[in-house]
Amino acid sequence: PAAETVGIDLDGTRPAEYKLGYWPHPVPGGMHYQGRRWGGSAVYDADATFRSYGQEFGMVEADRKNLIDAVPEAHKAFLAELEWAVEVPVGHDGEERRVVCVHAGLLPDRPAEAQLDALRRRDLAADVLYDSHKKVKERIAAMVGRRNVLPMHPELRLEKCFLVSGHHGCFEMRGNRIVLDESGGYPRKGRALQALILPEKSVIAHDEQ
Repeated sequence: PAAETVGIDLDGTRPAEYKLGYWPHPVPGGMHYQGRRWGGSAVYDADATFRSYGQEFGMVEADRKNLIDAVPEAHKAFLAELEWAVEVPVGHDGEERRVVCVHAGLLPDRPAEAQLDALRRRDLAADVLYDSHKKVKERIAAMVGRRNVLPMHPELRLEKCFLVSGHHGCFEMRGNRIVLDESGGYPRKGRALQALILPEKSVIAHDEQ
């Protein structure tokens, strides 16, 4: 199923003061600002995705249609089914613990279960996924947050969960809050590609070219 968009004006998620750095063209049904940022900003390497499907990346309206036509239906189905949060049980100290994997993390001042429920449903309209001080639903904190999602969520700490993320371009392990992204997506000498073994919390790293 696609992301849940009932109750949200997708085009209204772009703050009016933002004039550059996003895909500017109309899209049937609208497009969330995070999608527009990916499609209109070099920060997100959209050009690499376009090239992988044999397409040129630009800022003309036809580029989006060309990419959609080039992506195989099986790839579209795979992307449409991706989970926004992955939760798996793992044995630890004779108990079953929960491993919660979220790209950037969870807002520690919002209820953990409410955030996870909205992520499971891929509910773009859920207020709990956005910073409360923002006037519009501009950026989903669990996907693009920075310092605001780095801490361990207090409710998950009480539950003795593991909370694992990437996104931040660093490696941190504070108790059961683990950020596993030293390479930042670009493995190289001194910036290793990492894997995590749970419940031991052992890290395997490789930085050879």
